[in-house]
Amino acid sequence: GIRKIRLTGGEPLVRKDIERLVAKLAVIDAINEVCMTTNGSLLADMAMKLKRSGFFAVLERQTLVLDILYLIFTS
Repeated sequence: GIRKIRLTGGEPLVRKDIERLVAKLAVIDAINEVCMTTNGSLLADMAMKLKRSGFFAVLERQTLVLDILYLIFTS
């Protein structure tokens, strides 16, 4: 079955419903990981919101915990 979901395509963070989408994916028991390929330009604004949705981000092929990203972008 499907264990990992990666959101890609253009810039996923421009979706108006990205928080809701991530939250719905994160509560599916069979899904172990929800991640995203992003250029990072919108992460400063979105990192904590996505973290609350139970989300890990992939930025430039390295998995980063969102609260660390938040500190990086807001420091």
